[in-house]
Amino acid sequence: VLHEKYVYVILHQARTILTTLPNINRIDLYNLHHIFIIGDLHGQLAGLLHIGLST
Repeated sequence: VLHEKYVYVILHQARTILTTLPNINRIDLYNLHHIFIIGDLHGQLAGLLHIGLST
């Protein structure tokens, strides 16, 4: 069991790192195919369709 101080430090560092990352990542694959990894859309289908149509 971790002391709450260490849990706080770990969560704070994770938040610092994660907030610097983009919400959408493009990963190039072989044969010029690609996959998109999209963060949580909070149930917004329109946002997903916008991302799909704009790429």
